Amino acid sequence: MLRLIVFAAVFFAGIAAAFAGTSNNNIDVLISGHGGRVDWGGNSLIAYDQQDKDGWFQVWTMKPDGTGRHCITCGDGFPKRHNGNPAWHPSGKYIVFQSLDENIKMPWLWGKLYRIYTNPGAGVNNNIWIASSNGKRAWQMTVLGKGKGVLHPHFSHDGKTLIWAEMTSTKPGPFGSWVIRKAAFIERGGGPAVTDVETLAPGDLQFYETHSFTPDDKSIVFTGKALDSKSHALDIYRYDFDSKKLTVLTDPELDEWDEHAQVSPDGAKILWMSSADIKPNTRGPFVKTDYWMMNIDGSDKQRITRFNDKGAPEYLPGKVVCADSSWSPDGKKFIAYVEHNSTATKAGDIVVVGVK
Repeated sequence: MLRLIVFAAVFFAGIAAAFAGTSNNNIDVLISGHGGRVDWGGNSLIAYDQQDKDGWFQVWTMKPDGTGRHCITCGDGFPKRHNGNPAWHPSGKYIVFQSLDENIKMPWLWGKLYRIYTNPGAGVNNNIWIASSNGKRAWQMTVLGKGKGVLHPHFSHDGKTLIWAEMTSTKPGPFGSWVIRKAAFIERGGGPAVTDVETLAPGDLQFYETHSFTPDDKSIVFTGKALDSKSHALDIYRYDFDSKKLTVLTDPELDEWDEHAQVSPDGAKILWMSSADIKPNTRGPFVKTDYWMMNIDGSDKQRITRFNDKGAPEYLPGKVVCADSSWSPDGKKFIAYVEHNSTATKAGDIVVVGVK
């Protein structure tokens, strides 16, 4: 079993009281707030989204110890509602993110329900944007219509390719229909642009959520849901661009929620979240997940956190959903977004987990 050290930053006020009752001295609360999705850049800065006082997510950056926090999307030139799911360009010059289109009206949704439906974790009515790393400039990359959306944009390691998941229809429920977009990333006219956009639908799945490239940029890992699978069964896949080979890395026959797969910097391991091994076996809004690790070929699966297990040092009472994560450049730790009893707001906690 891998040895864990959980020791970093938390962005949900309720977590402080929960952690105070545990016996794990390796968990330190550094910051209180409403945190979200994360990406650890090669420039030693972490990009993340955080919920503001009005319930909208904004993109921020910080140092790995939680200091030096700077809001990227709070200034002029950015949409003023949801901005999130950030990911660094390897040069450190740009951050790609999702942004809610303020001009698309949804009169049947309002208040908290509207914020949840369009938040960076759902992506409805979101577009792809790119910001300069200092937050001085922003460029819109996609223009989608009502009921469309995007999720989890990521750059390749060489910085030449951008991938994201895109919703093409809200039907069939509960996920809608999705594809993968793959585009060439270039700089022209003093700013970034995407060209030669391809549509990928390996395996003809219903749902796709893009997560990370292998170090050679020849493959990606993503979350997928087959059309005929159980309503909330998600699996981890690997897709090779050249051979077009699709490999499922988790078991589609199991009714499990597998998501948020991140390839380690050396390409040997995949970190992901799963509902496996958690009792009772709940789904939908009641699902609970922890972090797992496996080899790049899907072998040697190991559960590495036990936030949902009574008696574990890191146990938190209630419902814990381990969600988005990102490896440190040296592969010795990862930063993670953990939702704790947060179904109403979709805000959560940000922790750093050391792996030895």
